[in-house]
Amino acid sequence: MTVAPPLAGASEALVPLPWDSEHFGLRVARLTSPDSQTARRALESACCLGIDLVYWQVDPMARVPEQLLAEFSGTLVDRKATYQAGLSVIELPGGREVPEDIRVGEWPEGQASAALGVLGVLAGVYSRFRTDPGIPEEKYVGLYTTWMERSVRRELADVVLVTEKHGDGRLVGVVTVATKGDAAQIGLIAVTDGERGHGVGRLLMQAAHRWMIGQGCVRATVVTQLANAAACRLYERAGYQLHEVKHWYHFWLSQQQQQ
Repeated sequence: MTVAPPLAGASEALVPLPWDSEHFGLRVARLTSPDSQTARRALESACCLGIDLVYWQVDPMARVPEQLLAEFSGTLVDRKATYQAGLSVIELPGGREVPEDIRVGEWPEGQASAALGVLGVLAGVYSRFRTDPGIPEEKYVGLYTTWMERSVRRELADVVLVTEKHGDGRLVGVVTVATKGDAAQIGLIAVTDGERGHGVGRLLMQAAHRWMIGQGCVRATVVTQLANAAACRLYERAGYQLHEVKHWYHFWLSQQQQQ
């Protein structure tokens, strides 16, 4: 599909998203106002401009009228949770809790790997780009594959840490970390299906925290989905606390316009 030219004359509450538009082959924009009345006017403007998909992030306590969702084909697609921790008090368990047949190391910068791409896709299984039925599976896969590739090139991450099986060198887990000043943020983290529940996630978190501390970071952040209960438990057991939750809505205006 050919992507239409950049938006013009859109409401100030409506921000065009060129990368998303190019990737999904649609006109995509984001609503920036928390007010439902302003959102309505912006969505009406978006319809006139031929925008296909609009993202909207709001506070969980915000009132989102059912009529607004029905009128503009809107759906709650994500309850995004941000966790934070101070690295001075973070949990760094002893070796007895580490799987004996797993080793952890840093992945070389720029070295492509199909196995890493698979892990990147696994990291996004609860994301709004996977849960929204309007987004084709191949687009979700492409999004997270690209995220991992750019992390390996150190464009979206400062380090990529992996866990491998002793003997065959098979990759069974990955975590990416980016830093800004004295703060670190975990980007992608995933463990293969067969290794979940065996301590690999905890090993990745330990390795990430040691790397962060070595870089002089004093606090860490990670974003996940409340629906991903296993990830939430992993972060909480590692000493993270829930900082905030945001609700993400997707409005499929192309569907609304066809009705």
